[in-house]
Amino acid sequence: MAEGKQPSVSGKAPGNATRSGGFWHATCAGLIAGISFSLLLVLLEMAFLTVLWWGSVIAPQPLAETRMFNFLTELYAALRNTAGPAWMPAPLSSAYGPDLFDSLFLGRDLVLVTLPVGALVGIVAGWLVALAGRPCTARRVLGMLAVFGFATELIGWIASVQLPVRYSFSSVVTLAVRNFIWDGTLASCFVLALCATLCFAASIRLRLEDDSRRRSSALFLVCALTWGVSAAVSEVPRGHASQPPSKAHTQPLDPNLSRPNVLLISIDSLRADRLGCYGNPRDTSPRIDALARRGVLFTNAWSTTSWTLPAHVSLLSGRSLLGHGVREARRIPASVPMLAEVMRGIGYQTAAFVSAPWLSSRFGFDRGFDLYDDFSVPFTPDRESRMRAQATLSAPLLAPAIEKWLRQTAKPPFFLFLHYFDVHYDYSPPAPYDSMFDPSYDGSITGRRFHADPRIRPGMPRRDLDHLLALYDGEIRFTDDHIGRVLDIMQELGFLESTFIVLTADHGDEFFEHGGKGHHRTLYEEVLRVPLILNWPGRLAEGSRVEDPVSIVDALPTILAALGQAPPKGTEGISLIPAATGRGPLPPRTLVSELYVKQNINLQVAVRKGDRKLIQSLNFPRQEFYDLASDPGETQPEEGAGSLALARDLGQWMRETWSRREQLGADLGEVFLDPGRMQALRALGYVE
Repeated sequence: MAEGKQPSVSGKAPGNATRSGGFWHATCAGLIAGISFSLLLVLLEMAFLTVLWWGSVIAPQPLAETRMFNFLTELYAALRNTAGPAWMPAPLSSAYGPDLFDSLFLGRDLVLVTLPVGALVGIVAGWLVALAGRPCTARRVLGMLAVFGFATELIGWIASVQLPVRYSFSSVVTLAVRNFIWDGTLASCFVLALCATLCFAASIRLRLEDDSRRRSSALFLVCALTWGVSAAVSEVPRGHASQPPSKAHTQPLDPNLSRPNVLLISIDSLRADRLGCYGNPRDTSPRIDALARRGVLFTNAWSTTSWTLPAHVSLLSGRSLLGHGVREARRIPASVPMLAEVMRGIGYQTAAFVSAPWLSSRFGFDRGFDLYDDFSVPFTPDRESRMRAQATLSAPLLAPAIEKWLRQTAKPPFFLFLHYFDVHYDYSPPAPYDSMFDPSYDGSITGRRFHADPRIRPGMPRRDLDHLLALYDGEIRFTDDHIGRVLDIMQELGFLESTFIVLTADHGDEFFEHGGKGHHRTLYEEVLRVPLILNWPGRLAEGSRVEDPVSIVDALPTILAALGQAPPKGTEGISLIPAATGRGPLPPRTLVSELYVKQNINLQVAVRKGDRKLIQSLNFPRQEFYDLASDPGETQPEEGAGSLALARDLGQWMRETWSRREQLGADLGEVFLDPGRMQALRALGYVE
């Protein structure tokens, strides 16, 4: 073939150079195919995601860990995590959306991580074709890229399917289909198929010089220039930084105050609306109501999630889930200061008495405590079965240990953390609490085997559901009485008048308000709205109610402000002391609650600003926007500009918070759960 003659990329009449199989020719053909393929893939992917996720926020890839993005980004991430140099940009490590401006940044980051890998994979594919002795054309390399891409996507999808402990053929198929759709594989395969189709159509109509040094060199320079420009603008800021809280909400109350004792009480699974002080007509909480009457009640307190482990890390660290890094069963990072560590560091005696497997010391909750009692309520298989058979026994098991510590060990100033598990399902309070609020019930619902009982389901008879709520209320009253006994002992010992009390919960439970039961699955108000009561005799605006939305991350800075201490660096909450003392309203801010469960198949984030609330899935573009003032039950999702504004707030918060992740990564470690604890968690519905 004469020099300059353009060979057909279809392979019908290749020249001697094409048939030679030389590695230089294979490199040129692979480079042309790889760069062309990856550039088109980026363009199609950016357009597809922009249209599909318009108005929504796309989570950073390392957070969502879905297969939404193309297979080349997966390869890039694998290369960077194994042997990549420090200068390699983190792959798609930002939040994107909800408008066109952010889509441009998505395209920039896709170019950064896709172009170099596409070029490399294309060259390797060209070499493989040459080694096989086949004519090395760009079209043939494109075919290999497409096949390799689909194989990578499907293998990754199969590997990501989460198998239940007890599985059947139907359950495996259901989980596989759910992973394929929800985990982004379907979207990624669609874009890959479209890219391959367009590439093949173009390769048939165009004549590419597979062995042209000039053309391949020019394409390489274009690729390098595109990548360089993308890298150069990778630090361009987006949006505006969040406004920091005013000094009144970060400064300590008075450094010269005498230091009170601190009692922090967390009641597992307690939703606010089942307490008398929050509107329940039943007498479920006389002692808690008395604390509220003599203290300050926050009517709109939010948890950071809807399950126990990360919520309590937030309570005791003042950080969101992304802020402290414990999204799953992970140990608390050593780089995250915990409340007890700060308290002991300023001279407080510290003790905790807990009663749930998720608060085990193996997760790191014992840091800073002189005594961390997670053994008075052992969660072995035998104990777990007895607890379920005999009724809720955790509070009676803790009571003597708490009393002994108060009478024999406590020396002011002290910090005492109490966690009560009894309100958590199963709902089986002991007599007389089992019939206290529904004595006339003659049905068969007992509240035991809450997750496994097929009769406890959406659409169950209203009379049976009412009895289930009565059992839940009975457990609240049972817990309330035990809290009252602790307060009586402290009163007897002369501790109570000099004690700052904070009472709250980690999350609530849902009773089919939105079709589900229990918790750990949604971010509706029934699982997020928790009680928050401050009580400090003579120091607070007694009997007041604060309507401003607050979060459990505010507990740590509030406690430290009461002691004249500033919160540790990285704390996301604010002090509620100014509002509790009547010195002014809280600053407007955006509250966030997060849920990352089921091996990343159920990823949700809820944001609230005032009465406006947005719940967004991070697996697929689904949003629910509510005005809680007019629709407190979240029954009528709205549409409009309000959801876009909250989505922008969510994107900005996620970018700012995720940017601190490198401070935590090396400290995060998976916690091994022995068979006994796994059985206990399975009985509680946390493990399938």
